[in-house]
Amino acid sequence: EFYEVTEAEPTVATLRAELLAWEHIYNTVRPHQSLGYKTPKELLQAKGYYQPRKEWCTGGTERAHQLDAQRPPML
Repeated sequence: EFYEVTEAEPTVATLRAELLAWEHIYNTVRPHQSLGYKTPKELLQAKGYYQPRKEWCTGGTERAHQLDAQRPPML
């Protein structure tokens, strides 16, 4: 899925930042059919397993929000 939506240059640094941003979207923004249209974060929160992770990549979350804003609405 990531490689279908990214326009990142094929360098390690660029792909790393883009993958971290995608990971954020995949786990906290994008609903999953197999999880009853919940995000993995929502499912883990509901079961009491979720613990927030410290942001260790500068710009990853900001880029995730930029990518999410560009995402077409779900039908």
